[in-house]
Amino acid sequence: MFEDSISSRGGARIGWMNATWPFAVLTARQAKLDLNATLLGKYSFTPDQVISLEIYGSIPILGSGIRIHHNIADYSKKIVFWCFGSPQKLIKRIEDTGFLPSAQPDSLPPERGMPIRWQVIIAIIVLWNFLFLLDMFSPSGSKQETGVFSLLAVFLLFLGSIGIWRIRTLQNIILKPERSPNEIKAWLYLLAFISGTMSIFMSISIFNQPERSGSHINYTKINEFNSPFEIVSGRTIVPGTWDWDIESDVIGGEGQIDIWWKHVNTKERSLVPRNGAKFALISELSYEDIDIQHLKSLKYYDKEISDSEDKQVLLKGTTIGVLTAEENLAKLKVLGFRELHDFQFEGSEVLDQEWRSFVLKKRNREKYHIEFAWTLYQKAQ
Repeated sequence: MFEDSISSRGGARIGWMNATWPFAVLTARQAKLDLNATLLGKYSFTPDQVISLEIYGSIPILGSGIRIHHNIADYSKKIVFWCFGSPQKLIKRIEDTGFLPSAQPDSLPPERGMPIRWQVIIAIIVLWNFLFLLDMFSPSGSKQETGVFSLLAVFLLFLGSIGIWRIRTLQNIILKPERSPNEIKAWLYLLAFISGTMSIFMSISIFNQPERSGSHINYTKINEFNSPFEIVSGRTIVPGTWDWDIESDVIGGEGQIDIWWKHVNTKERSLVPRNGAKFALISELSYEDIDIQHLKSLKYYDKEISDSEDKQVLLKGTTIGVLTAEENLAKLKVLGFRELHDFQFEGSEVLDQEWRSFVLKKRNREKYHIEFAWTLYQKAQ
């Protein structure tokens, strides 16, 4: 039985890339064979571009199909259509449309290696990691937070994967001489889809973050703080693992504790807001230049500010705005740190003798107690 055209849905393999069922469609007619692999691109062949159609794979349903041996230099050498049923019967149906491969076996193009310049690959890797590192070492205070530099890295990848098709200058920069983006079409299509999707979700995560709810990302922006207030300043050393109430300047008290100086392990630690207190890392002004008006303009989050040996956020000079548990405003400046075995600072009397004897048996740690300069803007009673 002869047919003018046929169509079969299945999967596809382009080079090393696979598209599973039902993301590929093979259509055939007398003058043309088309393989539309959706995310991996569309591939068209005339009879004089196909050397043969061969059965590929030996596992029915899971791994059997038709390999299209072709002589198009711009296409990946290995192009396979995965099909349900018998590959032999599908080849017969293709031949019944009048599509008969006519290319000579010696017309296969020579192997030409990777079409992308190695210098470009190295530059992409370096730029990608550099942008992500900018987010890691920015004063965000959160290991999980997605930053604008990470978004920029992904978005540039998206622009590059679609721009290479139309911008000749970009092709000349990325590809080796006399090479075509068609050779990596499957990679480019998949890369564009993944990076484009990631860009959308990362944008939502970054720019809508303040409006989400949850114990780690609630925020408050001070719109009203017009009551008379008193200004109180001081310096306080908060021992490792202890709480601090800013209003009373008491370590380990029973009142409205604002901050817990938590130590996760020997390398990780964090400032944790307590009892509804919230933080805002400040990088745009120095501690001395921050006034009540600037503190009122900030957005305050109830997520902890993490610090570790690998990602040091709480450095000497780091400035933090605080909305306290009693809804006053304060600014803190990290003045430095004291060692685990240091018991000579003001406030160390909370560390009893039994605890001191215990920690002296342990290895000393440099950044254990944290020292702040602070200014509290307290509503007048």
